[in-house]
Amino acid sequence: MMHPEADDLNMLEPSVGEQLRLNEFLKGINELTLEELREVTALLAEQALMMQPAAIRWLAKEAARNLLDGNL
Repeated sequence: MMHPEADDLNMLEPSVGEQLRLNEFLKGINELTLEELREVTALLAEQALMMQPAAIRWLAKEAARNLLDGNL
């Protein structure tokens, strides 16, 4: 399935929509309290250090499984 904001040549580069969402997020950080910043930091750390690597491992395993199934 194609991503609506990225073409085949730039699949690894951020889309314009992703860049705009990041900009809005960064603007919102300035309005957070210290406690809210700590909460956001903990959530982002969990996402970056646990969830994203696990999702990449699962996707790689699925891709390998699909390649093996296609050659049988």
